[in-house]
Amino acid sequence: MARKLFSESLDSFFSGKKYDARLKLEEAMTNQIYLKDVPYFWYYAAKLDLLLGKIEKAKEDLNNILFFSPSNSEAISLLNFINSLNNIEKSLSPQIKIKELKKIKNIINANEKFFIANDFIVINSFVYLLDIQNKLIYYTNLDNSEENWIKLNSVIDKNFIPFNIYYDERTDYFYISGNTGLYVIKNFSQQKQFFFEKINKFTNLLLFGIDRSGRLWTFYAKNNSIIILDYAGNSLEEIPLDNKYVITSGNYFENKISLIDIKNRQILQFSTITKKIEKVFPIKSKHLPLSIISLPYNNLLISFMNDGTYLFQDNKFTKLFDFSYLLNYNNGILMKFDYSKYELVLDQIDFISDISPYYVFLYGIDFNVPDMTINLKINTIAPGNNLINFIDRKIYITDSEGRYAFDYKRKLEKPYFYNFDNMEYLFLEMLPLLKNDSIVILNDENNSNFEKYINITNIVPFLFTNISLYIISDTPISEKVRKLVRLTGGAIVPKKYFVTFDNYIKNNKKIIQNISYKIFPPIAPGIRPVKIYLQLGSKIINDTMYYYSEGVGIAE
Repeated sequence: MARKLFSESLDSFFSGKKYDARLKLEEAMTNQIYLKDVPYFWYYAAKLDLLLGKIEKAKEDLNNILFFSPSNSEAISLLNFINSLNNIEKSLSPQIKIKELKKIKNIINANEKFFIANDFIVINSFVYLLDIQNKLIYYTNLDNSEENWIKLNSVIDKNFIPFNIYYDERTDYFYISGNTGLYVIKNFSQQKQFFFEKINKFTNLLLFGIDRSGRLWTFYAKNNSIIILDYAGNSLEEIPLDNKYVITSGNYFENKISLIDIKNRQILQFSTITKKIEKVFPIKSKHLPLSIISLPYNNLLISFMNDGTYLFQDNKFTKLFDFSYLLNYNNGILMKFDYSKYELVLDQIDFISDISPYYVFLYGIDFNVPDMTINLKINTIAPGNNLINFIDRKIYITDSEGRYAFDYKRKLEKPYFYNFDNMEYLFLEMLPLLKNDSIVILNDENNSNFEKYINITNIVPFLFTNISLYIISDTPISEKVRKLVRLTGGAIVPKKYFVTFDNYIKNNKKIIQNISYKIFPPIAPGIRPVKIYLQLGSKIINDTMYYYSEGVGIAE
C-alpha cells in the first residue's frame, strides 16, 4: 500500500500538484514501508518540503536519512547546497580548475575549414567561429561529425566585412556586427537556411552582451562611446567615454563591463547600474594587453601581446598560459584561439570551494512504457547563467543502480508568464502553485520590503523547477536579494527600462534540459531511483528522483 501511495504522490508531483503530492506521501509514510524504500521516502519528502518552502523540515528529513545512512551522497549534496545559500553574500575566491576539452583545427584531412578565427561562441553543442578574412562563419560539433559554413557574402552582402558575433540564449537571436551595420538572425536554432536582417546602421560595434532587462550593451569606437540598444537594435542611450581612453577589448558579466584602455595600459570597470566607470586597475606589464574576458566571482583573464595569458584575481596577476590567446568565455567553457597554430582550444573551467556554487536537480521523469524510454528534466545551478556547456561530458546517470548511456538535449520553449502586483500574494499563497519552467514578473508599487519575502526559503522552489523571477523596482535593493534573484535566472529591472524589458521578455524562451535513455526488460515492480551525478574535479554532486513501475517483461 505504501508503494502505491508513493506512486500516486509522484503522479501528483509530476503534474505540478506539490501540496497533493506531499499529502499522499504523508499518507504513504503511515503504512508499512520496505526497509530498502525508507531512504527514498525521506529524500522525496525533503524535496517536496523544499518546494513548499519548508527548509527546516527538509533538513530534518535529510538528517533522518543520514542517521541511518551517514554516507548517503544525495542527502549530503542537498544539505551542502542549502547551506551554501546561507553564504551567498560572501565574497568568494574559489580555486579555478582548467581542463582541456577539445582543439578545433583550421585544417582537417588537408581541407581548410577556416583561416583565422577573430571571434567564437558556443551554442548548444556546436562551436561557431567567425573568419573575417574569408567572410564566413564555420561551425562544428566537438567530434567534427557535423559541420557547415555560413557564407556572409551570400546571406548579407558582398561588401559586408564582419567584426563581432553574439548569441542571446533567451531569445535565440544571433547577432553579427560589421562595416555596414548590425544584423540578426531570429529563432536561430530553428533555421536551416540562414537569413540576416539589418537592425541598425552603427558600424563595427563591439558587442558586449544583452542583460536580463533586454539591453544590448555595445561599444562604438567612432564616437568612443558605449551605446545601449534594445534587443531589436533600437538605440536607447549613448554614454560617451573620456577621450583619453582608447578601448580595444571588453566583456560584459553580471552588471559590469570590463574594458581594456590600451593607451593608458589599464583596465576600466564600467557599471551597467550606475553607468559610470567605477574602478580603474593599472597594468604594470611592459607588454600591451590584447584580449579580456570576465569570469564569475570578479575574476578576469587578460592576454598580453608577446607574453601570455594571466588571471587577474584579488588585484593580483597570475600567469596561466604562456601564449597570448584571443579569448572568450561562456557557461563554463573557456575559448582560446592560438594564432600560431590556427586552432581554437576549448577548456572546461570549474570554480571549486567549500561553499559549493553548483547543483543539479531532477524535477521531471516520464516513463514511456511502450518505447521503454525514460525522459528526464533537470535544472542546474552554476556560476553565471546556471548553464554548463557540454554538460553531457560531466554527468552520468544510474537507474536502479545500473549506469545508462543517455542523450542530452536543450530545448527552447515558450514559457507560461505570471504577472503579480502583490508580493505577499505571490510568496504566501501562489508560490507552491507556480508552473514549472515559467517566468514570474513582480511589480508591486506598494510594498518594497524585499528582504522579508525574497529569502532562501522562498527562492529554492524557483531554483529547483526552472522558474525565473523578475522584479520591477527602482528601490535600493541589497546585494543578497540581487544574488538570489539572479540565481533564478531573473533580474532586478529599473522602471525606466520597463517597456524595453516588456518587449524583450515577451520574446523570451525557457531553456529546458532533457535527458533520455532506454531501459530493457525484465523490469521488476517497485520504486526505481534515478540518480544524476555531476563531476567537478574530485567532487561529485548528485540528486535522485523516482518513478514507479508495475513491472515489465516479468513472467506470470
